[in-house]
Amino acid sequence: MLPSHQVSPDEYKYGLFGAVNIFWNMTPRMQVAAEFDLGLRRNFSGERRSARRIGAMCQFSF
Repeated sequence: MLPSHQVSPDEYKYGLFGAVNIFWNMTPRMQVAAEFDLGLRRNFSGERRSARRIGAMCQFSF
């Protein structure tokens, strides 16, 4: 839905975000994981930007 008032071209219009996670239980006491995030932002002018991020985790249970 578009606003009923005048907006600046550099104002935020909408954004999308997605994430993918994977986990691997190497042993009953050790787990590793990875994550990939992707984001997209679009302004009223049509200009867009994106961001990507990767994360990792290693867990050991005592």
